[in-house]
Amino acid sequence: MKALSVKQPWAWAICNLPKEYQKDIENRTWKTTYHGDFLIHASKSFDKEGYERLVVYLKTLGYQGEIPKPHEFVKGAIIGISYLNRIANNNSVYFANTDSIWYEGEFGFMLEDSRALINPIPLKGKLNFFEVDNNLVRSELEKIVKKTPIDNYEFKIGDVVLARPDAFDVITKFTKQGRQGTTYFKTEHKIKDIEGDLCGFTSLGFVGWSWYHKDDLILKESYEQN
Repeated sequence: MKALSVKQPWAWAICNLPKEYQKDIENRTWKTTYHGDFLIHASKSFDKEGYERLVVYLKTLGYQGEIPKPHEFVKGAIIGISYLNRIANNNSVYFANTDSIWYEGEFGFMLEDSRALINPIPLKGKLNFFEVDNNLVRSELEKIVKKTPIDNYEFKIGDVVLARPDAFDVITKFTKQGRQGTTYFKTEHKIKDIEGDLCGFTSLGFVGWSWYHKDDLILKESYEQN
């Protein structure tokens, strides 16, 4: 699974703040073609100036919770997981725009569904996105996945679900070709057909039918397609 090293306190701001205050942009001077789930690795370095800016940002947002002291931040470890949806660059028509308070340019990695691990995993970081052995993080990621119990549950036509190809990968990713190349997006599905323990979907008309076993599905309360 891919990971990205982020200096503290910004890694904490991505993973540990309540959703309404979370840092939803990771600023970089470089762009990437990667979109999808990735691990947040807290590097060993600490952004002292950034810490002061973080305090100001959170005050602007109305946050009244506790902010760790500089020596209290976890460093040199995987501390969470996030989803990279789009890339922002307010100076270019080829990228998304954002009004996020966290955006400082040049390229803003637009993040969703960021969550903290219960137990950080010590690991040496690397530059850019880097690969982490799934077996190293699987057990910790399984602890923070919100699963819907499906024992004795009968899915119905029209139920909204997320397909779950791996125990910790709750987002199924599809690709479509656009003028600027391949774009990535996540989608929830509505069940269109059921055969025994298999549920069928036609969420992407040009793809045709896709089937998932009910054990690979997570029930949702709403339907949103990005």
